[in-house]
Amino acid sequence: MAFPLSDLLSLPSLPETLREAGLPVYLYGIGDGADKTLAYLDRLGIRACGVFASDGFVRDGLTFRGFPVGTLAEVERREGRVAVLLCFGVEGAEAVSLLRPLAERHLLRTPPFPVYGDGMFDRERLREQSADAERVYGWLSDDLSRALFRDVLAFQMTGDPAHLLAHTELSCETPPDGYFAHGKLHLDVGAYDGRTARDYLAVNPHCAGVWAFEPNPEVFRRLRDGTDPSRVRCFPLACGETDGDASLAPHGRGSRLQADGVPVSVCRLDTVCGYPTVNAADGAPVGSIRVDAEGMDAAVLRGGANLLTACRPSVCVSAYHRADDLLDLPLLLKRFCYRSELYFRKRPCVPAWDTSFVLCPTIL
Repeated sequence: MAFPLSDLLSLPSLPETLREAGLPVYLYGIGDGADKTLAYLDRLGIRACGVFASDGFVRDGLTFRGFPVGTLAEVERREGRVAVLLCFGVEGAEAVSLLRPLAERHLLRTPPFPVYGDGMFDRERLREQSADAERVYGWLSDDLSRALFRDVLAFQMTGDPAHLLAHTELSCETPPDGYFAHGKLHLDVGAYDGRTARDYLAVNPHCAGVWAFEPNPEVFRRLRDGTDPSRVRCFPLACGETDGDASLAPHGRGSRLQADGVPVSVCRLDTVCGYPTVNAADGAPVGSIRVDAEGMDAAVLRGGANLLTACRPSVCVSAYHRADDLLDLPLLLKRFCYRSELYFRKRPCVPAWDTSFVLCPTIL
């Protein structure tokens, strides 16, 4: 199936939609997402008319950036139909139950900001990188992956959350069987509280065990206490492209490396798994790797170059932290293991978070 480049490029962009609709623009939510949205609207020369929040968050006297924060019902009584810009993330059943009724009454859009870094994967970026996008699309190994990839790109072009809620079946987020088909070690980079390690063991109880990496000291204790030490070995480390020390900004699931913060040790997967060279004789036998490293995902893969080449493990890597991840990460994965099957998976989530590429080698 050919890559639908012209169809994607012809979709109306978020700025075009807002300008053509001519509706009052209201922000739904407060905080960092709303700050980014106000700055985005300012760059576009589009005026925000107000801010509202979910009923349970509204209280007397609450303001945000000079706007009184009311409820949607108050906005509807005052304005009627409006353009709503969602400024926070929702996932799973909540995304469906909250957003679909809202989209029936109002023009609903979500600015497709990446979690980290500047810029967006917008129409201009797709046009500039169309050859890479077509290459990645051509590598995808099943119809589901191609449909999900198209949907995410369509959301990036338009900001319309309907593209992200088109597929909500469990199969859309489940890695292919090849990801679990081994009896070797599984590495979990960004293991958080251990849920993903436990989930992996539930599907593949015959693997040799899990090595779980979590640099946040507080969350690491939950990881250690919430997993079976006979099956899960826990490392209080961040993984990256070089060995050394760094600082961590601990924000729950958003713990990330930054210039100052909590001191943490950083290791390469090559180092901790015993692959100083590709031909290392006593490296750990690794069968699969999961990477969810808060924007350090590409660095984690580069720091495991020898391991990836020597062991040819299956890899599941998050693809939403940075605007470039949608194309850079699959290109990087294929560089390490070209003879492989590539899949794209996503959870029902708005914005386009919780997306991932899964690489399964075909020749071992």
